[in-house]
Amino acid sequence: MPQPPPTGPIAPSPAPACGDSPWVGYTATDLDGVFTFLGKRTCVPGPTVSFQLRNLDAQEHNLYAEGTAPAAPKRAIIGSVAPEATKEATTTLSKGEWRLFCDIEGHETMSRTLTVTG
Repeated sequence: MPQPPPTGPIAPSPAPACGDSPWVGYTATDLDGVFTFLGKRTCVPGPTVSFQLRNLDAQEHNLYAEGTAPAAPKRAIIGSVAPEATKEATTTLSKGEWRLFCDIEGHETMSRTLTVTG
């Protein structure tokens, strides 16, 4: 016999466990003809966020951020990273969801979502 739905207020989902490190690292690469940002971290405590972009591809890449919830304009985080190079940058991102991406035409598949919790 099916159980009746719960009654009363529903508890909010807990915030993701992001740890306390401000660092996020991505590797830019070409996986079977698809440009990709590889990285495991999906959230940071913020608002100060430090990025490392390691380019293992034969083409130049960059890193931009755009707020999706709430909306925030696109801005450069790390400019051009040459093939086989690594660059780092620190910026302030407000609490919310951010789309991180390579802004170079044809590199649209290089996109990740990062949650800033504070």
